[in-house]
Amino acid sequence: MVIDMSLAKIQKGDKVKVIAGNYKGTIGIVSKVVRKKLPGGRVRVRVAVSTIPTITDYRRGLKMYNLPGQIKSKERLIDVSNVQLVTEDGQVSRVAIAVDNGRKVRVLKKTGQVVVKASSLETEVNTNSNVANQTS
Repeated sequence: MVIDMSLAKIQKGDKVKVIAGNYKGTIGIVSKVVRKKLPGGRVRVRVAVSTIPTITDYRRGLKMYNLPGQIKSKERLIDVSNVQLVTEDGQVSRVAIAVDNGRKVRVLKKTGQVVVKASSLETEVNTNSNVANQTS
């Protein structure tokens, strides 16, 4: 049996809705997931959503090293507890982790459907078409 690494409930590429904060009600796609270890073994998980505006970061120049000032934009990170997964029909649902045929899968609590990302669907279709091409 192959042991999978831990499975996150919200992953990069998921369509989510912000349920709390200044951007409540915003729907977008997760562009980045950031995990930070805290003292005591806790982990803070934050996500960047594509439709939320970025933060402008103003950097002061250093005359000693002849470096000019800079203006950079960073993605705004939201705690993972403030977003929920959006289903194909537009409903929001919490996510559970279940074991299916010895593998961990994500399951929508509202409908019981298994969550499948579009990228994994494309790889399955490509591998199936390659198998079909080899047999013919």
